[in-house]
Amino acid sequence: MRCAGAGGLADLYEEGDFGIGRDCVTALMWTRSPQRKVRLANMVQIPPPAGDDKPMSLVKRVPFWAWIGCGCAGAIGAIVLGTAGLIFWMGQRVGDYADSMIDPAERLEKTLDVLHADELPEGYYAILAVSIFGGEFAILSSNPWGEDSRPPDVGERNFFFFTNFDDDAEEWHNFLADSDTGNMASVDTPDFRGGTDADLGERVASGVLDRDDDRITWVSHNGTVEFESLGWESDEGLVTLMLFECGVDGPESWAGVWNGPAPADVEYTGSVADPAEIESFVAPMHPCR
Repeated sequence: MRCAGAGGLADLYEEGDFGIGRDCVTALMWTRSPQRKVRLANMVQIPPPAGDDKPMSLVKRVPFWAWIGCGCAGAIGAIVLGTAGLIFWMGQRVGDYADSMIDPAERLEKTLDVLHADELPEGYYAILAVSIFGGEFAILSSNPWGEDSRPPDVGERNFFFFTNFDDDAEEWHNFLADSDTGNMASVDTPDFRGGTDADLGERVASGVLDRDDDRITWVSHNGTVEFESLGWESDEGLVTLMLFECGVDGPESWAGVWNGPAPADVEYTGSVADPAEIESFVAPMHPCR
């Protein structure tokens, strides 16, 4: 065993032989003699640096990796607590959402809040509405909820309304700015939120509706809409895309997707591509107020 006295220990320590401390500690742990324990304990000391009054024990030295381990453990603990808090918060939001969708009065109230409306367009029912992480999403349909508290099948007419963030708004601008009718295969379709999707064909109409508090740019296409979460897929008809803009100083924009059957006449009177019908439909909605 290479367990030296205090002076020899100092020399070996200065030469970088740190094994001496382990040898003395091992002997200290296994000896049964009280006198030898005291003698070995005194040997596991090194002389202090110049100016210090107390020796430094090798036994009490904390390895560098231990400090790193403590820091990592603290960081992991913070991540675990943060994740648990987020899961708890999301659980509450999902619970609130489920409750609001089951109760007709709460469902209507939440939908009106998302649409920024005092009432729904005539002939439409609130299907669902949700607000989370700064985004809003709502669905209206000409089919009401069933008496068994189950969502309805896809209606003849349906409306999907959602928050449009900066990057999405630019895509919508680019898409709606192309006023040419005809096949739109060369134009990138904007992203839809909330699980909504649309298969668009020929563009048949477009326009701009200026109101006191916003501007609504719209285009209408032949096509279908789909909402996978409810198993919805509409019949072939007309699909109108709307962009609600609040101006330079307003908040983010909102987008709407409205589908319905295609009429027999080429003027699209009374359809989702009729400017008068669009103005009447969006009259209750004022997201920029």
